[in-house]
Amino acid sequence: MPRSKWTMLTAGTVLMVIMGLIYAWSIFRAPLSAQFPGWTATQLSWTFTLSMVFFCLGGFAAGRLAPRLGYRAVLIGAGVLLAAGFGLLSLYDGADAGGSLVRLYLCYGVAGGSAIGLGYNSVLSAVTRCFPGRVGFASGVLLMGFGLGGLILGGLVNALLGVWALPAIFRLLGALMFAVLVASAFVLKPPPVAGAGPGGATGLTTSQMVRTAPFWWFAAWMIAISSAGLLIINSAATISAAFGGAAVLGLIVSVFNGLGRVVFGALFDRLGRVAAMTLATGVMLTAGIVLIVAALTSSLPLIFVGLPLVGIAYGAAPTITSATVTEFYGPTHYGSNLATINFAIIPAALLGPLIASQLQEHSAGSYTSTFIMLAVIAAAAFALAAAVTRTGRLR
Repeated sequence: MPRSKWTMLTAGTVLMVIMGLIYAWSIFRAPLSAQFPGWTATQLSWTFTLSMVFFCLGGFAAGRLAPRLGYRAVLIGAGVLLAAGFGLLSLYDGADAGGSLVRLYLCYGVAGGSAIGLGYNSVLSAVTRCFPGRVGFASGVLLMGFGLGGLILGGLVNALLGVWALPAIFRLLGALMFAVLVASAFVLKPPPVAGAGPGGATGLTTSQMVRTAPFWWFAAWMIAISSAGLLIINSAATISAAFGGAAVLGLIVSVFNGLGRVVFGALFDRLGRVAAMTLATGVMLTAGIVLIVAALTSSLPLIFVGLPLVGIAYGAAPTITSATVTEFYGPTHYGSNLATINFAIIPAALLGPLIASQLQEHSAGSYTSTFIMLAVIAAAAFALAAAVTRTGRLR
């Protein structure tokens, strides 16, 4: 018998919090840099980039596997992969910088990213099916949990760093994520697909979806808004420290990342895609302007205005995407369609962190050029949002 939709939403949100570890990467950078001083900022940024790339690949695999194997099998598989990845990562050798860097890429980037992608797609697919007509709300709550995971687990890691060695922390995280994923696998039992979505959605297959021009305009907007956000999110802790704040305060981005997902889910349900996209892009551009002024005036208070705005705008993108996929392409092929459009995260994950690290390395540690680039990309996203709007409905 199908679970209560509120039970599903609660369990799914808890699971998303745990998987939000992917956004806590910046808290690991300082201790790893201290142990391996030869690693450059660009080399470290590749860890986050790889995790985002394999997050997308894991989501695509979940979209294909869940209809055949069921959500339970996919979630248990994701838990095993996370436990194995973090367990092996804890065995790194402090005397072998090269080998340890490869281990970091494989265990955190490849295994961790893939497992979180498997879980993320499965949870969204299972839970949003319980909320026809309120997909924005359900997506927003789930994705709020995903965004807040970086803050909650990042705070846990930061507290433990003063007591435990990093390998022990990796083992604890692997065990925690395994336990929650496996437990959740027995709770998430969605109802059957009800058919076409609201608003006359036709239930397009993935191959049909990618042959529509609006899909590509929307994907381009996603790349722009996500790249802008990742310029900052990947370095939020170090940005805070550079302006005299505590590194852990950089995780404030995760709080507003989560809030942005809920707020824009509600806005999507109430005002529609056009208004939600326009407002999200405007918030990102405002963040860029505020951060430029903060850099020019060395203002820590303005940094803590700009960082939350980045989090809000960046958090809006996945919620808008999830709701758009259901409303305009239907729920029947939601998992596969969402995973496909989420491939836009890959170029964003390549562009955002790598541009940020290159700008930092060539500006003696200053973030002014990074903040200017944020504003430029956000301005370009406005043009892309307008192009999507001109195409009308995405079907």
